[in-house]
Amino acid sequence: MAEAIVSLVLKQLGSVLSEQASGCIGKQVSLVWDVDEEVEKLTHNLEAIQAVLFDAEQKQIKNAAVRLWLHRLKDVCYDVDDVLDEWNTAILKLRIEGVMIIMLLLRRRRDGGIGKTTLAQFAYNNNEVENKFDKKIWVCVSEPFDEIRIAKAIIQSLKNNTPNVAELEYLLQCIRDSVKTKKFLLILDDVWTENNKKWEPFYNCLKNGLHGSKILITTRKESVARIMKSNDIINVGELSNEENWLLFEKLALSERLPEEYKNLEEIGRKIVRKCKGLPLAVKTIGSLLQFKKSKEQWQHVLDSEMWKFEDTEKGLLTPLMLSYNDLTLMVKRCFVCCSIYPKDYNIDKRTIVDLWMAQGYLRKEKNDENENITGEEYLDYLVTRSLLQKHKSFSDSYMMHDIVHDFAQFLGDKECSSIEVYGDEDSLKNSPRDKRGLPHNITSGDWKISKFEAFGI
Repeated sequence: MAEAIVSLVLKQLGSVLSEQASGCIGKQVSLVWDVDEEVEKLTHNLEAIQAVLFDAEQKQIKNAAVRLWLHRLKDVCYDVDDVLDEWNTAILKLRIEGVMIIMLLLRRRRDGGIGKTTLAQFAYNNNEVENKFDKKIWVCVSEPFDEIRIAKAIIQSLKNNTPNVAELEYLLQCIRDSVKTKKFLLILDDVWTENNKKWEPFYNCLKNGLHGSKILITTRKESVARIMKSNDIINVGELSNEENWLLFEKLALSERLPEEYKNLEEIGRKIVRKCKGLPLAVKTIGSLLQFKKSKEQWQHVLDSEMWKFEDTEKGLLTPLMLSYNDLTLMVKRCFVCCSIYPKDYNIDKRTIVDLWMAQGYLRKEKNDENENITGEEYLDYLVTRSLLQKHKSFSDSYMMHDIVHDFAQFLGDKECSSIEVYGDEDSLKNSPRDKRGLPHNITSGDWKISKFEAFGI
């Protein structure tokens, strides 16, 4: 047993030396004076101990002094392993922070800004991070905190299948059994709840994972991170006013003639200042104003009474509402209809166009083919307004930013809904129907059954 522990620690030490030699950790670690010398010294000592361990483990049966020495050795090795685990966590944190420097230099913020989810995705998809874990799990938590859905999402990632049950204790036991032989990385994206009692059952079963497992959360509320007892909190700052202007300029002014640019620049800079350093707000309002040609139209946006309203998203509601109000009636309906999908869902082009068509949201042409073209035009239009995003990996799929999704759900509160039903087909038929006959999504946990499929409409 002692030999196995020493071998594990030596492997950890080798990893630290490799990081030092490759320079992957960066200058920050070099501030720890002589750390490489201490690591090498400890490595040599443990290698010398390892050479006599086999003989010592044989003698401990008859020699109490040797048995005591081995016991103390194991205690020390466990302490060293804990320190090295903290060291590797610090290295991971530095890498993530390094990505934020890099991303600023590459101006990745032009796509909407370096946000919490973007940063978590870089960590999640990093090859070196991936090699350190047996399993990676990504769950969009959102609001409300749905324990059943979250548990099922974790199980799906761990076992590639989801049990068709709605008993939380059963699902938590599945998680507990599945992680006990695995070193995992769990990303909980967009956490809102400050109720520790909802999180505690997950924590109790997840701590059954192998030593070195990590949980990373993203949240808009620092209090949530503290309630969940986060060890390291990285605050993602806002863009500077000049960086926001460059993003806005690219969207709203890049195609303008010099005279037109000069005529609109002053108003544009005032509008950018109203966006409070939030790249999504800048991107949304910039996407709106690229279609506005006159100075009067830009002034109308600047003077809108809506800027005076404070909201929970710190300035995001106004740009979103201004963009939404500029849509035609049918495009508005199509946008709100997208809220029936859960957050982080890949919206299939064919499926959403069929849904719009079934609801009569598309212009009636001579044949279905023309209706499909109209549906694709609506999708492209929503993308140009930054209300939808094209999926980076799948050409026929779309996604909605989580804040935009919240906005769409707010607008569709009385028109669209999502109902998750656990059980067989009979329970789907007995599910509550929307009294207005407008779209809602009824699912059995996999988010694939629309109202029209469930009721044969």
